[in-house]
Amino acid sequence: MVWTRTISGLKNFRIFTRKKYTAYCEGGKKSLAPQDVLCGQWNEGTEDAVFWRAIFDFTKMEVHVKSIGNCHSVDAMADLIIRENLSFSIACRDRDWLLSSDRKLDKRVLYTFGHAWETDILSPLLVSFVYADLSLCPLDQAVAIGEKYKKGIEQLGKACRWPLKLQYQSRKNDYDAVPTNRNLGGVIEVRGEEGVFINKEKLRNIVRRNKNRFRKFDNGKAFNDISILDIPGHAMLGFAMEFLKFELKKINKFPSNQEMITVFLSNFSNKKDQCLDSAVSKYYKTITSRL
Repeated sequence: MVWTRTISGLKNFRIFTRKKYTAYCEGGKKSLAPQDVLCGQWNEGTEDAVFWRAIFDFTKMEVHVKSIGNCHSVDAMADLIIRENLSFSIACRDRDWLLSSDRKLDKRVLYTFGHAWETDILSPLLVSFVYADLSLCPLDQAVAIGEKYKKGIEQLGKACRWPLKLQYQSRKNDYDAVPTNRNLGGVIEVRGEEGVFINKEKLRNIVRRNKNRFRKFDNGKAFNDISILDIPGHAMLGFAMEFLKFELKKINKFPSNQEMITVFLSNFSNKKDQCLDSAVSKYYKTITSRL
């Protein structure tokens, strides 16, 4: 029997999950409309759900998490939660390019602190933990790898600051100053013995190619407020994976991308108290305390 075919069923779904809240997050191959969710559909085994479960565990909340597709699916579910005043339902999604003025102003709609969950978890310490697991070396040796990663990601952040500023200024238009795929439109390269390389000229060319599509919406995000956390999540993950693959190749270790993602998420889930940056940690504690 399906218990969620009505709004009343959705309100009482927590009786069957034995969790106080039900959260609907991104993730999965199927993008579901609210009526599909009401019929009991969701996507199983998604990375987004693993992240949000870890966050709710970190903030000591009892939450049943379901992935329902892309951000538009989550936005539609958020609208339903607000419209029907579903007290024990939560919508969770990546922030993307949205500023605070663009977001739904309801305590039951949660956004990641950075551009996406990847940007929130990929700290130097997490990279150290993952390297230690995959290389089977002691953590004190792996910390040096985390510091090396930190320098690389800071270089990526500096290279992206002006393109990110333009992206925020035009965020409501079809403009791509900062590609969102794993190699950042080819900007993230691996060059022989050099390792991971940030091709700044290629990034400048991407901005030049897209200049005719630029339409300023407003001033966007202040330049000094733009940071590593504004790098697109897929690009952040792509950089971290290419960096680790290069370092692990030196000791004849060749993990697949999926294996690395699994190890990233398992380490984050088990060591989130240590891995979250203080500002990120404070943010999630604050937004969940309002529920």
